[in-house]
Amino acid sequence: MNQELMKEFKADLKEFREMTEKFYAKEVSVKDYKGFSGGFGSYAQKGGEASMLRLRMPGGRVTKEKLKFLVDSIERYDVKRAHITTCQTVQFHDLDAKAVCDIMEQAMDAGIVTRGGGGDFPRNTMVSPLSGVEQGEYFDVLPYAEEAGDYLMGIIKTVKLPRKLKVGFSNSPANVTHATFRDLGFVAKEEGTFDVYSAGGLGNNYRMGVKVAENVKPEEVLYYVEAMVRTFTTYGNYESRAKSRTRYMQETLGVDGYRKAYQEKLAEVKAEYKDSLLIKLEGKVAENAINNMGNNSADDVEGKNTADMSENITESITKNVADNIVKTDENVVLETAESYPQKEAASERILPQKQQGLYAVAYHPIGGIVPVKKFGEIYNIIKDIEDAEVRIAPDETLYIINLNASQAKEIAAITEDGAKNLFETSVSCIGSTVCQIGLRDSQGLLASIVETVEPYHFADGVLPRIHISGCTSSCGTHQIGKLGFHGASKRVDGKMQPAFAFHVNGTDAQGAEHFGEEWGTMLAEEIPDFFVELGQTISAEHLTYESWYTQNPEKLKKIAEKYIR
Repeated sequence: MNQELMKEFKADLKEFREMTEKFYAKEVSVKDYKGFSGGFGSYAQKGGEASMLRLRMPGGRVTKEKLKFLVDSIERYDVKRAHITTCQTVQFHDLDAKAVCDIMEQAMDAGIVTRGGGGDFPRNTMVSPLSGVEQGEYFDVLPYAEEAGDYLMGIIKTVKLPRKLKVGFSNSPANVTHATFRDLGFVAKEEGTFDVYSAGGLGNNYRMGVKVAENVKPEEVLYYVEAMVRTFTTYGNYESRAKSRTRYMQETLGVDGYRKAYQEKLAEVKAEYKDSLLIKLEGKVAENAINNMGNNSADDVEGKNTADMSENITESITKNVADNIVKTDENVVLETAESYPQKEAASERILPQKQQGLYAVAYHPIGGIVPVKKFGEIYNIIKDIEDAEVRIAPDETLYIINLNASQAKEIAAITEDGAKNLFETSVSCIGSTVCQIGLRDSQGLLASIVETVEPYHFADGVLPRIHISGCTSSCGTHQIGKLGFHGASKRVDGKMQPAFAFHVNGTDAQGAEHFGEEWGTMLAEEIPDFFVELGQTISAEHLTYESWYTQNPEKLKKIAEKYIR
């Protein structure tokens, strides 16, 4: 990021510290403080006695230097709770006034900016978490996303947006960043270009994005970012916060009208900036970007176009090492589940990268709540490993990448406390015990379900990954889950009871994406029993949830009807 801009951001921190001290002295209201502090990436937690801090990690990328900062801050300020979010950030919780101000300031020296982490600003730019190392990806989108993120941070001081703006880059049809329904999404194509989608989003009045451009050269993405900013500031709603997201422009302009408006702004930007917004990658980043297009070396691709390069992209990511005995250049063999049963979960979390002999390890802490000492344990292993780093996924999984086989097994061993099956990789926002606007305790619900189903030892896949949001804001991305829940209330015997609305059959897979259908509302206390009955029914038929639901969608409805109020 531009160093002059970093200086400006740092200068702003004096005002944040002063306002925070006033808030904790009860001289500023919760509402007024929220309106101010959000722009700095911090909010007071429910009750107003502690703060959270959102540490932006562009593209979900946590370098060793940034990881070391997390480790040092946790120790220095006795941070007891950390949550990784569906926008690929790290949140520290339960901070006092001094800690939140100090960590925010010191983070900048580690290259971590919190500015714009909340409020009416561009949020953390999202990227497929294994971009650059994933088998089967079309190409590495991370360098272009990082440039876009820096560009958006540059407008914070000069452009007033109607509300927040979320941008995502996807490296494959898996579409884990929801690029086809973001405020602005760049979707990689096999020939090495992007399709661009805009004005989509989750939450209230959710919408799929509008395709506004096709076959965009990666080096031109900043023109499309600037066009989005101008479209939003021209046609976005500055009067009503409830309608100040880009998706509402589909309503005011119509889909075709929105596409036309965006393309007009794009033409305006290209005429004004000419070649000055072209991204020019340099050094090792440029070399890697070339190499990653089809896994060729720079010499191999000299003089070739991206269509030629794409022919050599590997077919698909191998997700289960238990089915693939992989030998590295060190002649280390990763054990299969059969040969090393006590390591079954760990071995299945080791993923071969497209770089021969290198691996990534997946670690999904339950509910995205990372035991704070885990950051230090990971750092101590990877600190001297060249190119090793951590990536945050939008499903709250951490990936530790660029490891050889023995290093991968070491990381897998220290992360065995994470999810042991598909169901335990379920996604949850931080919930109402912490969040000011949260209606229900999403973390508590997930913990209750996991605890209730655990004695039944359902086979992996019998229960699907679920998504839980404490309110309609969809921080837990409930609308794209096979099964999803958002916080609600239900009157029973004249009294309002904690409840969750139930969503079914959402997916973010590109080409098949759709939002889950809301079936009704379940009482929070009864939802764990629903999952027990669901698991028992599917187990009796010796199927996974995926195949069972495909064959018997009406059976799910029959079970759910017992619990829907």
